[in-house]
Amino acid sequence: MSRLNDFGGLFRLDSKVAVITGGSRGIGLHTATAFLQAGAERVILVARKLEGPQGLLSALGALHSTVPGCRGRVSTIACDLSKFSEVQRLAKEIEAITCEVHILVANAGATWGGPLETTPDASISKVLDLNVRSIINLARLLAPLLIRTGIPQDPARIIIIGAIAGFTVPFTGENSTIVYSVSKAAAHHLARNLAMEYGPQNVTCNCVAPGFFPTKLSNGLIDIFERTKMKVWLALRLAATISKPLLIELDWLSFAGLSLAGALGSQPKLQDWIYGPQIPDYQSSEMSQAT
Repeated sequence: MSRLNDFGGLFRLDSKVAVITGGSRGIGLHTATAFLQAGAERVILVARKLEGPQGLLSALGALHSTVPGCRGRVSTIACDLSKFSEVQRLAKEIEAITCEVHILVANAGATWGGPLETTPDASISKVLDLNVRSIINLARLLAPLLIRTGIPQDPARIIIIGAIAGFTVPFTGENSTIVYSVSKAAAHHLARNLAMEYGPQNVTCNCVAPGFFPTKLSNGLIDIFERTKMKVWLALRLAATISKPLLIELDWLSFAGLSLAGALGSQPKLQDWIYGPQIPDYQSSEMSQAT
């Protein structure tokens, strides 16, 4: 859980409703913490499991203890995002909870490590379905709620969690993560396309591409790297980084790469579709002190 307790001093999300997938742990739970501290009216957490040590109910308890006295409400919905029928059900349940969504954080993801030649086809499908296809389905099914809330002065936001692996070839051979890297590259390009598709309708899209840091997704590789004393970055900075697209223009922060629809950002009119209205940025020194 995030230990930074002054997100409300960085930005405000009063009256905002956010949907966060992969919300029961890791980046998703850190993001929910930040949003609630910043005054979000409601956060809807989505994850595959409801019960268990890493289920939504456990996350709900962690949020209540980390953000005591917060006024924002938290809803939980268990959903297997790799299945289109489940995403359809999710959209209907969200519509039953709220008539508007201001922020969609597409964070749920999966990985697979091992030699490419022996990677099961089912594992390839799982990674691509969750890391790419589920985001497409989420965006198109929740688009009506996002478009309904977005206005030129305050657009709705789609934030896709990519990865530095989507820009590089990080691991090959015995610990190959080729399928994961390809899926994240696709997610990055999807962000560019969604920015073009929904920008004119007052819905911006950004892609945050974190570097390597401890989380369940990377625990196996972390064990390998610890044997070589490789430095890994902690997730504490991440919640502020992910939250930043909500209100201010992005820059490069610490070790996290931030894909901003790439060179498209230089095209006329598209600048506002990606970033939203130009608001003065926080100084890097202030962000460093906060994190």
